[in-house]
Amino acid sequence: MGVQLKKGQTHSKCFESLPCWTKALSENTCRILTSQHREGERNIKLTKAVYDVAAAIQLDIVGYKEAENLLHQTAARCVPPYPSAHITEMLRTALNKPGLKLSRQYFERKPSITFGHATILKAEKFVKEYDWRIHGRTAQTDRVVFLACIQRAKLDREEDFRASQREILDLANIQQRVTVRNAIKRLVKHELLAFTKVDQGGSNRYKFSEKIIIGNYPINPLLINGGVDTDTVEIVHGLPSRPIEQDIFLKLGKVAWVVYQYLLNKPESSPSRIAKATHQAQSSVSEALKKMLEIGLLTYSQAEGVYLGEHLSIETFEAIAERLGVLGKSYQRKVSINLDREINVNRQIAQARKKFAYLRKTKPNGAIMGV
Repeated sequence: MGVQLKKGQTHSKCFESLPCWTKALSENTCRILTSQHREGERNIKLTKAVYDVAAAIQLDIVGYKEAENLLHQTAARCVPPYPSAHITEMLRTALNKPGLKLSRQYFERKPSITFGHATILKAEKFVKEYDWRIHGRTAQTDRVVFLACIQRAKLDREEDFRASQREILDLANIQQRVTVRNAIKRLVKHELLAFTKVDQGGSNRYKFSEKIIIGNYPINPLLINGGVDTDTVEIVHGLPSRPIEQDIFLKLGKVAWVVYQYLLNKPESSPSRIAKATHQAQSSVSEALKKMLEIGLLTYSQAEGVYLGEHLSIETFEAIAERLGVLGKSYQRKVSINLDREINVNRQIAQARKKFAYLRKTKPNGAIMGV
């Protein structure tokens, strides 16, 4: 029952049943994820797949829950089925090891620096340096949507990348499609993204603009006048990837996520210093600190005079999310996105069948060969 690559068959054709994000994984991992494994080989093969998937989670290519679900599906196909609890424990063990790399970077002959890699690095540098205040009240939204576009570009590994509203909404941890649609319009208006085409699935494709490629954009004055090294703030520019993080920070806001990530790694003495280090408005930082202190994500050490980010267990995070009334919100959003995607695919299939039936009825048999 296992999937076997035939000579000349492409990776994408062979593994069409897998989610889009698995393009970042090696062909061997994709083969494991789509095959049936028997007792005696299950543990070795699943371990290889788990570590490759864990690297994808660490690199923000995929969220924890989505990755775990795919691994559980693979485990269920084993003969006999491999316990899902063992898979979860294996995944958590892998994630405890920092700096995991995708297996294709080790074992594939083609270079790990793929087409567009240099452009992605420039886009990541841009996020840290750009003066997002130009965007006014939508600065935080525009920034996280741009970050989500970087994640999409990493998946496609081409000159341009798909940016469907469904995918960007999920990656950016945003609730409404209209918010994503308007943010992308603003990024195009500010000449940060450039529209390229509509793909066969009906999704818009974009590329990073020449402004970003050549570095011709307004720099945040804090970097110029304040002597802030961009390397010191790199940690604050990710996106929440674990479902529980998405639940909580969808409620608390984008600034709260940035501040929390910063304080997990570097205790700080005042809102003004945090604002300067994270390039956020001081009033927004103060509000975020107040919220997170109230629910226990942060503590303030009177002895040392600093704010500290708390490394909490999943159970504590879940208790906080339940208290905020948001536990499971990100999962519900993913279910809605998948349902919407399925409806869209079914609609396209129905339209194609209708067209084929019409042509078959009105044209001679030879005239529909190319349909």
